[in-house]
Amino acid sequence: ILEGIGVAQATVTGVVTDNEAKPLEDAVVSTTSGTSSISSESTDEGGRYSLVVYLPVGQTSADVELTASKEAYESDENTVHVESGGTYTSNFQLTPEPWGTIRGRVVGMVTKNPTALSLGLSASSAQIGTAITISGSLDPARTGTVSIYTAFEGSAFTKLADVDLSDGQYSYSLTPDRIGTYVVKADWPGDNDYAAATSSQATLTVTKITPTISLSLSSTSVSVGESVTASGTISPFSGTTDVNIDITGPSGTSQGSVTSTDGTFSYAFTGDSEGTYTVQASILASANYNAAQSSQVTVNVQKKCVIATATYGSELSPEVNFLRGFRNDFILKTYSGSKFYVAFNAFYYSWSRPVAAYIGEHEVIRT
Repeated sequence: ILEGIGVAQATVTGVVTDNEAKPLEDAVVSTTSGTSSISSESTDEGGRYSLVVYLPVGQTSADVELTASKEAYESDENTVHVESGGTYTSNFQLTPEPWGTIRGRVVGMVTKNPTALSLGLSASSAQIGTAITISGSLDPARTGTVSIYTAFEGSAFTKLADVDLSDGQYSYSLTPDRIGTYVVKADWPGDNDYAAATSSQATLTVTKITPTISLSLSSTSVSVGESVTASGTISPFSGTTDVNIDITGPSGTSQGSVTSTDGTFSYAFTGDSEGTYTVQASILASANYNAAQSSQVTVNVQKKCVIATATYGSELSPEVNFLRGFRNDFILKTYSGSKFYVAFNAFYYSWSRPVAAYIGEHEVIRT
């Protein structure tokens, strides 16, 4: 099944007169830009016309340029803003061209040398945001400027850039920002000795991005209640994107979301029960992206290991009271002492827990 895109229409009416306000019959009113196709109408004996204009594909309004012309008169131009289904008025007044008598003799005609202008694209299809090189050559090589034009999705050609010729060669980099079909051509205006040239047309198809999502975890093994950070990248990146994070664990699947503004993202979560957690990042299809997902990564969440530090004898024994008092009354009373105590605890428990877990798993060592 083929689906088409409708073209919106509007109507422009008016009267064409001369500089003495007399109606002009058989004057031609035509569109010159701002439409998907050119249309024109001739005036009747009263100078009246009614012209249907076709808006650019996918638009419901446009600024349309109109030109009124008639032989022996200078043309006149107006710009009218139109909207789909509306009727608008645009009148023209044409001034007679100056006239006189020219006498002379034709002694010959000068024929300029022919030229050929080529044009090619570095690729005929590309994902949005990917640079494409437009290049070509003028034969024979001449100096001057080549004008490059593009037409998007059937619209009229508009100038993209003027590029200087170098040894008869030219090149320009285009980064398309819309998904669809571009038609590209180039013109060289000619010079005193060589005629103007227009290249053949080339077509570029721009598609959505299918990104690659990478994902890694800050740790592959943690204790229950500890935080794990999932971080990753989106490549290529094309604007702010929402990333879904699916976490599957012993209690089922939960989903988080984070927004990437620069192609990177991170999301922190906590394993609330013992077991293996599987994490995967994904993005939904959007204006610029096809749907994509990362590979799965896993983290093992283990029960916490409890470390008991004990001394020989009663908790009220003089030795224990002495140590407790030394800690509370001397070490923790000063700023440097408090910082040392926190640092020592962090250091001690960083290695004592895995040591205790290892001892707990080996009966020979425990005894």
